[in-house]
Amino acid sequence: MSRITFSPRPLALLVSAVFFCPSVVWSQVDTSRCVSFGDSLTDNDSLYLLFGTDPWIYGPDPFEAVFQQAADHDDQLENHAVLRSTSSDVLDQVRSYVDARDAGEIDSASLISLQAGGNDFLTTEVLLTLASAPPGESELADSVASEIRGNLLAGLRLLKSSDRNAALVLWTIPDVTLSPYVIGLGLDAASQVNIRAHLERTNRLIRTLERQPRIAVLDIFTILVEVSIAPPTIGHIALTPPPYFGFGSAIFADPIHPTAVSNGLLANELISKLNARFGDSIPTYSDSELLKLIQGVL
Repeated sequence: MSRITFSPRPLALLVSAVFFCPSVVWSQVDTSRCVSFGDSLTDNDSLYLLFGTDPWIYGPDPFEAVFQQAADHDDQLENHAVLRSTSSDVLDQVRSYVDARDAGEIDSASLISLQAGGNDFLTTEVLLTLASAPPGESELADSVASEIRGNLLAGLRLLKSSDRNAALVLWTIPDVTLSPYVIGLGLDAASQVNIRAHLERTNRLIRTLERQPRIAVLDIFTILVEVSIAPPTIGHIALTPPPYFGFGSAIFADPIHPTAVSNGLLANELISKLNARFGDSIPTYSDSELLKLIQGVL
């Protein structure tokens, strides 16, 4: 588990928010105690050791990147995410946290990120099972998405009962068929359609949860599809879509995980969502800051 304590927002941003946005209620997103649960999408600090990449190529994960933009003096980010975790492992992370809360060992959270499910799909055996049939035609294939949904809902119920006043960020599951790893398997078009259909079963549920109070959804599935189909240009550099990976201007840092600039784009989407959802004015990453993520200097 990692812990980050952050310094205040720059005074200029505070002045701008107070005097030029009179209709916005300040600090609707409470970042005083942020807590994160997940897999290697939110525990990416050691991925360079697994893939032999440059450490800077991943940057802060999207939730940490949002925290860096939003945090005030002495705000804390506590990350319980562990790389390679399945949705069942993430549920165990939540249970351990709730047990500690019930025991009075830790304070309640103000903002929670719950991200899981990608690793449930990312074994060759599971991918081939999902590829073999669309939803509703294979009990074995359907059970994968059903288990993820059950684990996510169980984790969400525990967190809402433990930290009743916390705002929550839920993540959709990314389109694994876009990853260089899955592309390298050479699955045909029909198999990829089946895999995406199983992903969509879970993602539809996650998106509907945003109708509940104090829940925002980071739709990483849709965002990464959009930037892969139509890669944006940051400054003078056009991002490179899969199957290419492993350099700062690529969308993927390794065969599975986003680069620093992709995480920055995801963070901007989450910031926009939180600002709209909770009436805040957290600053997004500028093009010049995103360009520094590409170059590994931010």
